[in-house]
Amino acid sequence: MATSRWALAVLVACLATVVCAQNTGKAVRHHKIAEADPMFPPELTQAEDAIEKKNYATAQTLLEKVVAANPANYQAWFDLGFVHNAQGKTDESIAAYRKSVEAKADVFESNLNLGLMLAKSGKVDAEQFLRTATKLKPTAHIDEGHARAWLSLARVIEATKPDEAVEAYREASKLQPRDPEPHLSAGALLEKQGHPGQAEAEYKQALEIDGQSSDALTGLVNLYMRGKRYPEAEQLLRKLALLRPDELTVRLQLGRVLAAAGKTSDAITELEAAAKVAPDDPGLKRDLADLYSEAGKFDLAEAQYRPLLSVT
Repeated sequence: MATSRWALAVLVACLATVVCAQNTGKAVRHHKIAEADPMFPPELTQAEDAIEKKNYATAQTLLEKVVAANPANYQAWFDLGFVHNAQGKTDESIAAYRKSVEAKADVFESNLNLGLMLAKSGKVDAEQFLRTATKLKPTAHIDEGHARAWLSLARVIEATKPDEAVEAYREASKLQPRDPEPHLSAGALLEKQGHPGQAEAEYKQALEIDGQSSDALTGLVNLYMRGKRYPEAEQLLRKLALLRPDELTVRLQLGRVLAAAGKTSDAITELEAAAKVAPDDPGLKRDLADLYSEAGKFDLAEAQYRPLLSVT
């Protein structure tokens, strides 16, 4: 017996500042349909076999035949939306997903994928379909599917409805409690909105889930530095430096935190290490020169200041 294939589109994970990264949709399978069902003609079976083999041109031809014969075949329209997206045809993909939703409005996957494609294209009605998806039941991996819907909705409404976006991130975190991403995104948004205490709580939850999360550590460090909580910033920066030993910005940040905390000697050590990676960085030279002067090492300070005289 054939099994219809509902493939989730790639999440518009790059809508957030942390990244997106993240977030490639997984193929899920819809409920089995009897082969005699008119919604599942032989051409649809053949098309889905072609999709499995990534033979999208063949699949498209077959699916177009199905929808020409039965314009109400929401499943064929859904598969056609997936095929167009796989071929980079965004507008055609959106049109097909719209047809799928118009034919049957209560399918989670159709609403989610339409919302994702609209968000990818910057369309304002993405919110409508993503909200609908949060209220519908996925055909498989229910919590994971709902979490994707909430996460995607949050990213779409961050700029216009930040408070609702935070709540959407929190809904996603309830459904996927071992995923740090909703906490990271909520933390970044709360920080942007001027709520450092709430942002700190979100970053800390992300760090509890993943103790080596560079994004969570960086978020906390930035909060602590702005709040002049230098000992806490130093502790986390040292941990971050162990995770990313070759990253110049971490060394620079640690050196500057130590300098701000009055630990001149330690700050010099960190910035000298950074200077080995970026010997010509003017900002680094200036910081080192100031620290050398503060430490009474005027010959070393002069050596750092002199090249800066020619920098406009």
